[in-house]
Parts: sequence; C-alpha cells; structure tokens
Amino acid sequence: MRFTTLCPMPGPRSLLVLLLFCATGVFLTGIQWGLPSRDADRYLFGDKTPWTGPQVQMLADLGSATPWDDPSRGADVDANPLRKALQLRKQIDLHAATISTSQPASQPSTESSTESPATVPVRSGDAPQSTAAVVESQVESGGIVVNSTDSARAEIVRRYRLFSHQPDEFITFAALAKMRPANFDFDPRLYQYGGLWVYPVGLLLKVASVVGYVDLRGGGGGLSYYLDHPDAFGRFYVVARLYSAFWGVIGAWALFAIVRRITASQWAAFAAGLLFVIMPVVVNAAHEAKPHLAGFTLTLLAVLAAASYVETGKLSHAIGTGVVCGLALGMVLSALPVFAILPLMVLLRPMSWGDRGRVAIFAGLVGLLAYALTNPYVAVHLLRGGGALQSNLGNSKAFYDIHSPVEGVINVARLIIVGTSPALAIAGALGTVILGVRAVRTRRETSPQAVRRRAHGLLLAGPAILTAIQWSLVGAGKPGEFGRFLLTTDVFLAVEAVVLIQTYARNKIAASLLFSVVAVQTSLRGTSYIAGFVRDSGAPTSRDLAAEQIDQASKSGARRIVLAAEPAPYAIPPMNLWAWEMVVPPSGQTAASVARPGDRVVEALEGQTPISWADKPIDVRTAK
Repeated sequence: MRFTTLCPMPGPRSLLVLLLFCATGVFLTGIQWGLPSRDADRYLFGDKTPWTGPQVQMLADLGSATPWDDPSRGADVDANPLRKALQLRKQIDLHAATISTSQPASQPSTESSTESPATVPVRSGDAPQSTAAVVESQVESGGIVVNSTDSARAEIVRRYRLFSHQPDEFITFAALAKMRPANFDFDPRLYQYGGLWVYPVGLLLKVASVVGYVDLRGGGGGLSYYLDHPDAFGRFYVVARLYSAFWGVIGAWALFAIVRRITASQWAAFAAGLLFVIMPVVVNAAHEAKPHLAGFTLTLLAVLAAASYVETGKLSHAIGTGVVCGLALGMVLSALPVFAILPLMVLLRPMSWGDRGRVAIFAGLVGLLAYALTNPYVAVHLLRGGGALQSNLGNSKAFYDIHSPVEGVINVARLIIVGTSPALAIAGALGTVILGVRAVRTRRETSPQAVRRRAHGLLLAGPAILTAIQWSLVGAGKPGEFGRFLLTTDVFLAVEAVVLIQTYARNKIAASLLFSVVAVQTSLRGTSYIAGFVRDSGAPTSRDLAAEQIDQASKSGARRIVLAAEPAPYAIPPMNLWAWEMVVPPSGQTAASVARPGDRVVEALEGQTPISWADKPIDVRTAK
C-alpha cells in the first residue's frame, strides 16, 4: 500500500501549498494570547487609585539590589527576586529612607497602605517590629511575605503590566533593552537564546515601528510609558511570536521535503507535514516567543543539506551543513544535538576514514564559526573571564542538574506522549524499531533511492536520539512545559510512524485506518492547545476566574494567602496587594507545607495541556 493510492493525484506543489496554508492558519490562531494589560489593576489595587508608570518604576527600582540594566547581570536574571529575605530587607531599608520621610503629591502615599512602609501588621498588644525582623522570623517559620512594602508591591505590579502568561518570553525584550546601539554595544546578556533569535526580533520590532504597529521607546522613560500602556508593550510579544510561527511554517516545508525524499510519496510527505502542524508540542512552540521551534527547523534544514552531501559528495554541501548546524546552535543552545549530523554525514558517504575525519572536522569548524558570527559576545566574555555570560548560564545551572536518570527516562517518555499523542508515540516507537532493523538489513543497497532513504532517516535519527538521551539525564521531576525540549524526538517519531505505514501497510483501507487513528488522536490533542490559546486571548481567562474567586474570599474576611510561586501573571492570578498577606514558601518547600488552617492556597496546575501556559488551570483552595 502507498499513500498515493488514497486519493486522486494532485501535483506535489498543490499539496505543499495546502500544507503551508494549514500551518499558517494553525500557528496564527490565538497568537495574541496572554498579553499584558491594565485589566489586573482592579484586582491589584482594589478601591485604591492605580499607580502610574513612573510611580511603579520609581518604587520598584528602590527595591532592586542592582539597576535593572546592570551590564554584568544576565538578561534572564531577576534583578528583584521577591522570594529572598535579604533582598526584601534591602527593599525595606531603601523604601523607608527615601519614601516615608517625604511624600510628593505625585507619588503613592504610604497612608494608602494598611501598614507603615517600615512595619507590617502585628497582633494586638505586640510591639511594632521592623519588617526585616519579621521577614527573618517568617523564613524561620516557613513563609516569606512578598507584599509588605510599597516597593515590593510595585515590583509585583510591574510584572503584571509587562509580563505575558508565558514565564520566559519577557527575557528576549530584557536582552534587547540592555543593548546600547549608540555606544556600539549590542551585547544581549542572554546566550541560551542565541543571536539568531534576539537580533532578528529586534530588527522586526524596528520594522513594526516603522509601519506603525509598535511604539518603540527606549530608556527609563520608555519603560515608564509601557508600564502605563501595557497593551502597547503586548504588541512586542506578537511580533516575536510571528517570528517563531514563521519558522514553524518553514519547518513544515522542510519536513515535507524530507519525508518525500524518504518515501518518494507526496501523500506520505503531506501526511507527515499535517502531523507536524497539529502536534501539541509544535502548536505550543509556534505560539510562544521562544527560539526552540526555530532551532528545530534549522535542524531539519541541516538534515536536508547533509543528505545532499551523502548523495553527491560535494564539499559545498558539507560546508553548508556545517553552517546550518552552527546557525541552529546560534538560535538556541538546546539545539546542540544538531552537531550529531556531521559525523553521521561522513559515515554514510563511502570514503576513506581520513577523508571522513577531515570533512567532519572542517564542517564542525565552519559550524562553530557560524555560531560565533551570530553570537560574538560569547567569545568576548569567554576571553574576559565570564561577566554576563557567567551570570546568564549560572542562573539556569540547577535546571541542567543530572540526577535520577531512571526517573528522567520515565518522565521523558511521559512528556513525549504529552507532546505527540499515545497513538503517535506508539506508532513512532514501533517504526523506529522496525525501520531500524530494516535499515541494518538493507545497509548494503546502493541504489540512489536506498541511499537517499537511509541518509535522511538516519540523519534525523541522530539528533533525535541524542536529544532524548540528553534530556533524560536531567528530566527527573521536570514539569510538562519541559516537553518543548523534546521537539526533535517527537517529530522524528511522527516521521517514523508515517514511513512505517507507507512501507508496510498492505492495502489502502489498512493504511487509511492506521493513519486515521494516529491523526485523529493527535489532532484532538493539538486542537486542545489551539483552543487554550484562543480562550486566553480574551476575557474571562482561567486566571481572571481565579482572581475573582480570590477577590470574593478577601471580601468574606480571608487575609492570608500562600502562593506556590512568586506573584507573576503566568503563575498567580492578580489579587489585592493591600488586603492580602501574600506568602511564598522558601526554596525547597511547597505551599502546602507552610499553609496554616484557613489560609487560601494558590497553585497553577498542568491541566489538559501540560506544555502550554495558555488557559492554565489555577487551583484556589482553603488549607485544612
């Protein structure tokens, strides 16, 4: 059976155009999800007058240990981590020294607080305590109050006015804000996301400003403006997400080309492309202002370039492969397994071992050069001893801690199913085994079709398998959103599933049924992600509903609320910063462990779309 027998035969270009049209429609639907706005003010301030942008910025800056644009700090490092007690002490000391002694009419009044800036509520009959002392006692007892001063409240407000519902999207704009083009300083202070991501986003924002879609403003005045107009800043996210979606469409084209060359069937290529477009992990990645989908697409392009070298032996194709591998790494560091393509490329081409070594090394050096050209400040910081590079990479060191590999393997298997579907994961795993055995048995076949099929399949398998191994080592205990790192493995399984059906199904009815089971289950899961993005694009969102529930609890007399994470729009719904005592657990503890009977506890759950932050279910419960 071949997919070509299922329907009348349109031209391959027609199928490709249809595929790209579908990809564009899917990737753009709900792209305006979870954008910042001032809608949260009604919950954050209650019946108080919301602070203006300059007021928020002044108070938040008073609580920062270092300036927001400190050149030695990585762009993804929080300048004001509310969870840290020592940081809170600095906030309070600075706040008391500069705010409580003098109150200009244009600034937030400390009289609007339920307590003086330098003290927090105490039980009747107790002597007033400094907030620093209270913070120390709270840390010892297992809780940290994060809204005890106007400075801390301003930092929370700033997050709700600038951050989206995705926790990592903002760091791209933080990186752009740290650059000083007038001083020829284009260092993003962000190196996990590469220059091929950050610089084009900056260029696209400039183009968008020229056509009037975004309002670009720099410096502290610009930040204050965006704090007053979060909707204007929200358009930045849309522009960056469009860049990610663009790479998703290119990825659909590249996968179509790969599968067509493996199977010589345009229908099989179309089927694989459709699975790609509707897979949960791809749908999610295309809707986020993050470089992972772009890095994966460059991996697909590297496979195409390397396969051309295997078939032709032209050095220019090997050089091109090295360039694309370097660009993939230059897009995002997690694309590092792409370099597995280079040794596979020379192993699949008949030649002497000496020539293999020379070609692989040369292509690898070309790849490193391509990376360096798109990320020049990495080399600069390495030569200077670290600086922002050390700060940036050190900030996520714990994320890559290798531990409990068995648990990691189990969790990665779970996340592969989450990113695909049970039917697709099973079919892909079967295809990997069966087609792998077939590849071994036919390894001596030298026909052009056999060489082409083997080259494309094995070149994609290399980074896919390495990706699974790499993330299994650090995957223990990782949440659903970690599934985005398994994009290469997930799509490889989709290819194997389609090729398995194309190769071994004996008649069109069997092929139709098998593909339908895989496609329907995968599309249902992918559609749930699309629906989540659509729901999160307009009110009321799941966070709005939780905010209303919390507001009603406050009006009924509840006063202490324990948060599973620091207050930010992606993790915690907005709530009255003066009515609640907002507590977060110290690092290593859970919200439940520090909650007292009667406390409200708030926690974001994985829900039915674990990889996505859109339409995140929020659990608001009363501690027993």
